[in-house]
Amino acid sequence: MSKTIPDLEHAKAVKRKMAPRWMSIPGVEAVGIGMVPKGGIALIISTSEPVENMRSHFPEEVEGIPVHLNFTGKFSISP
Repeated sequence: MSKTIPDLEHAKAVKRKMAPRWMSIPGVEAVGIGMVPKGGIALIISTSEPVENMRSHFPEEVEGIPVHLNFTGKFSISP
């Protein structure tokens, strides 16, 4: 089942609400919205720590939007 545009707008609202809290967790590098392999929209948490070390900080979903963790390593700014 694919997500519709209203689902995208709902995901954006959930991200705006949750991102400040999640960004304050050590090891969280970014919070975004993306497509997942099974299809559909999810909140994507990019982490600098292995996912298995971070999973306990996050629910499986928020307001019906799945939460996926992705180990990216530490983000840095290049000159």
